[in-house]
Amino acid sequence: MKKIIVLLTLLFSLSAFAQRPNIVIDDFSKNPADNWEFEGDAFKFSEKNGKTILEGSSKGVGVATLKKPFTIERTSLNLSISGGFNNKHAFVRVKVGDQIIAREASMNNKDFITRRISLIGFEGKEATIEIVDENSGEWSFITLESIIQTDDLCIEKTITLDSSKDFVYLPIRNSANVVKVSIKDADTSETIINFLASLDFENPDWISSFDIRDLRGKNIDMIFRGAPCVPDSLEFGNQVKVLEDNLNERLRPQFHFSPLQGWLNDPNGPIYWNGQWHLFYLNMPYDANGHVTNEHLRWWGHAVSDDLINWTHLPVALRPRYKDGQMQSIFSGSSFADPKNHSGLFKSDKGVILAYTCTSEGENISITEDMINFSEPEGINPLIKLNLPNGKDGRDPKIFYHEPSKKWVVVHYEPADVNKPRSAENCTFVFYTSDDLKNFKRSSKVLHDMFECPNMVLMRVDGDKNNMRNVLLEASGKYLVGDFDGENFVQDQELKNPIVRGGTYAAQIFENAPDNRAIAVAWLCNFPRDFQEMPFSQILTVPYEYTLHKEKGEYFLKVNPAQELEKAFSKSENALENGAITLTDKAQKIGESHEFCLDLDIDMSDAEMLTIQIGHYKIYYDKKIDGYFYNHKTLPPVLASKPTPKKFNVKIFVDRAAIDLFHNSGDSMYATNIMYGDEKNIPILLSGDGVKIEKALIRKIKK
Repeated sequence: MKKIIVLLTLLFSLSAFAQRPNIVIDDFSKNPADNWEFEGDAFKFSEKNGKTILEGSSKGVGVATLKKPFTIERTSLNLSISGGFNNKHAFVRVKVGDQIIAREASMNNKDFITRRISLIGFEGKEATIEIVDENSGEWSFITLESIIQTDDLCIEKTITLDSSKDFVYLPIRNSANVVKVSIKDADTSETIINFLASLDFENPDWISSFDIRDLRGKNIDMIFRGAPCVPDSLEFGNQVKVLEDNLNERLRPQFHFSPLQGWLNDPNGPIYWNGQWHLFYLNMPYDANGHVTNEHLRWWGHAVSDDLINWTHLPVALRPRYKDGQMQSIFSGSSFADPKNHSGLFKSDKGVILAYTCTSEGENISITEDMINFSEPEGINPLIKLNLPNGKDGRDPKIFYHEPSKKWVVVHYEPADVNKPRSAENCTFVFYTSDDLKNFKRSSKVLHDMFECPNMVLMRVDGDKNNMRNVLLEASGKYLVGDFDGENFVQDQELKNPIVRGGTYAAQIFENAPDNRAIAVAWLCNFPRDFQEMPFSQILTVPYEYTLHKEKGEYFLKVNPAQELEKAFSKSENALENGAITLTDKAQKIGESHEFCLDLDIDMSDAEMLTIQIGHYKIYYDKKIDGYFYNHKTLPPVLASKPTPKKFNVKIFVDRAAIDLFHNSGDSMYATNIMYGDEKNIPILLSGDGVKIEKALIRKIKK
């Protein structure tokens, strides 16, 4: 009865709020200079479409402060805002006294959008507004059209979930404000999960299919706090809901992996198991902006493929949880195939172990025998206890069983001193070993200048299965070659620079691949703004394969497209019908295509510079520096990892949202996000005085 009275009171108060008119703080229509005080040169008043606006500049820095405080009388402060995407340095903040109660920024939008600041809990207090631009960079500016107090936000609303279904559908607009959402057990009031989502029930970009399969049969409530226009009921279903054929979405890659929904970053624990390629990845299934706070959590998404190109999305493998009064997120890690049941954890005598960082707890494992159901073994976690939140004192475990020593091994990233900034000396990989997968001993030897996401793989030297060396890589692609003795990694040579570069990070090699192959994928990281209005953000590189070689006493890696990628394209179309051509400085069109591979044999014996233009994007190869400039010659070049001969090959894979370039038959790889969208006829042009093109083949992706 008490609960009913409280709910009726809440509904009455919300109804009263809905009737209250808006309060204009400033729409800059009447003497705006009297209302604002400027410091610095970031802001000015100007005219746009017949209206006065408070305009920010990417060339200036400064603060605009509302001179007269206002009284908070509504639930929301609505900002009509445009500008860049630099919320660390360009933002609006609201202060009550000296306390900053909220801050908000634009979303790299040229047109004005509404961003809401919740004022719930502060009604009756006096507040002021500061518009801040601390950086004169390209993306650092903010412009306002109006500031209005409204009752757009509800204080709190509870909806009971239909836990007989697999999914609850949450409408997401990428530019909307985040809303606090909780899921609780209605019978015990115990919190199951708290998270933030950019909800918009009236004008969504996409629908997040929030997985509630693990709650089946329970009496569950979903609670929204400070959300606009929450309906009285939600929609449920047993299928992932999409607003259109996802393969036809404008920026949906056709041969790069992308999440079905939400944000992607690090690939995790990729593994070949029972004849299929399994890929796990950090995922936010209800958010495409990649926020990084304690309330923006990570799941492990999961997909499976027969060929590394066509992927089937599976239920999430690992999910965050509420424990000891706080949310624990799932960070990066690895997998290990245990076909001989060295762990003793599998009833069927074989299975897969996933190792991951559970924030505020430590390095944990989960196990599976069917690659669908994952569970934590009893009495084991954490393998390695961590004491600081968000993996600040250690993260990203790579787990394996070392057959010669009969030991379990975990290598992960640890800062040498958590109180010191990131540096080569402070970034270390540390090994832990155990006889029983329970009691781990820390090695006294650490490896410096190694940061995040360790990969360790035993590789053949020049293809010789009788000559094997361990290769240890870190997140940026730097690597060591050496031997592992069961406790320590013994280096054969100094740390080598990455051969995979560009926008790549946190690459992972598929565990247990056939024939000892070292096939990898990396996060192709980019600004969230480039994927606005898409139901996903971020993609992975094409699958590529490392091989290890030795020359003049020195070990080095080479990288080439995975064979499976090559098979995904049609037969070659010769772009040089009349044979080899010699270029001039005037761009020469050799063809046009979309979602294709361009394969060039190049002779630069009598040339210094080659320009490859694919649509709006240019790639410059400069022989003098033996490196590439990408689109802007003012940006630092990407140098070849080994001296390039005068004659060499370049292979470029072009997708809707990315290119991947392989230089000189494996010497190095470069990948970046380029937003071609679903453009059908992307022109291919070449130029460079004296450059001879001996071969130019164009292959289209098979559908």
